[in-house]
Amino acid sequence: MCTCGWTGTEYPLDWQRIGETPLHEDERTYLDAENCRDDWDRHIETVDESTIAFPREVEDLLTKVSESLDRLAGESPAAALKAASRLEILARSIGHDAAYAAQRSMEPEEIGMALGITGDQAKDLLDHYRRL
Repeated sequence: MCTCGWTGTEYPLDWQRIGETPLHEDERTYLDAENCRDDWDRHIETVDESTIAFPREVEDLLTKVSESLDRLAGESPAAALKAASRLEILARSIGHDAAYAAQRSMEPEEIGMALGITGDQAKDLLDHYRRL
């Protein structure tokens, strides 16, 4: 379920058919999981199209970082964890500064509209980053 209220299509598990088979080994369950991820990806694309856009440079950098770190996780999980930790620190710092700047210049409802969330959710997000 998304914070916007979207729930997507349900893909119930047939436990009688699955039995003791591990879920990742059951082909129908695996395909249902793929369909669920595809539904989520399409929803996120729709939400992204209706919210504030990143500058192209930032979008490209985020895509490149994501692809590089996905690759790194397969090649060197410890290095990927180190990178993830560094990204968390960076996100906290940027989020903290952005939350204070947004609070000074925008109403929570404006922030919510820009991010595809409600005004109350925007207040919670601002509070979260200001506490960091």
